[in-house]
Amino acid sequence: MTRRRKDLFPSPAATTTPSGRSPRTRCPYDGAELDTRELCPEGLGYPYGTPCPFVCPVCRKALEWSGACHTCHGQEQRGDPRCMPGDRYDLFADTGKPIGDGQHWTRVERGPIGAVTFEQAQGVTQALKQFAGHELESIAAVFEHFPSRPNGDPR
Repeated sequence: MTRRRKDLFPSPAATTTPSGRSPRTRCPYDGAELDTRELCPEGLGYPYGTPCPFVCPVCRKALEWSGACHTCHGQEQRGDPRCMPGDRYDLFADTGKPIGDGQHWTRVERGPIGAVTFEQAQGVTQALKQFAGHELESIAAVFEHFPSRPNGDPR
């Protein structure tokens, strides 16, 4: 029976983050030492390129930086309204300006964030048709004049 030395085989908990990755110790952009959550104190956020460390409160799978869960869509049961169960982080404001230095994910909205319902999407579609209906009809008329491909595919 062979015995393992503890210093040669450290426990997985000591060498990985909660998401199972090896922890970074320094920010690649400003060189600041990251805390235990891999948060950069200089950039006031998570360095760009770092996978999102948060998990969905419903299914416990990884979240996106947008707060979205692509596994359960924030639904506890089938038929529940969809949502983005996590906080939304971004590098740039909705105006296009960088948040801070633009190299650190910064929280811009607390979750959960409601997703657009089917009825809301239909309302937007109807408003677009009313606003740009005549342009959409004229574009469709132009495409009617193009010959289709031999296999019937109009592309």
